[in-house]
Amino acid sequence: MGEGLSFKEKRRLLSLFASVTTFQYTDELAPLMEWLEEMVSKFTREINSNSTAETEEIMERHEKNLDQLDKKKKVVLDQKGKGDKILADPKAPKFLHGHVERLVKTKRIQNNQ
Repeated sequence: MGEGLSFKEKRRLLSLFASVTTFQYTDELAPLMEWLEEMVSKFTREINSNSTAETEEIMERHEKNLDQLDKKKKVVLDQKGKGDKILADPKAPKFLHGHVERLVKTKRIQNNQ
């Protein structure tokens, strides 16, 4: 940190850094959550098939979606880890708790599909 800064200035810089980190995290999390929720909706919607060929096509798409989810698993776990790290700070914004909980809930729903 810069030399010659007062304690108050250093504290303000640390607080600013924490805010930037939090908002950067939520900016990274938003598109991931949108994608996860879209995937969950694909798995939970009701599907009616009128033919064997159509059923096989649906099953193939479902398998592709499962592969995509498996590929994103590390990203989801990394985001959860980042969120938990930020939440470990007692000064973490309250809204962040909801974002991390939503990520965990969506991941749990996806895992049950």
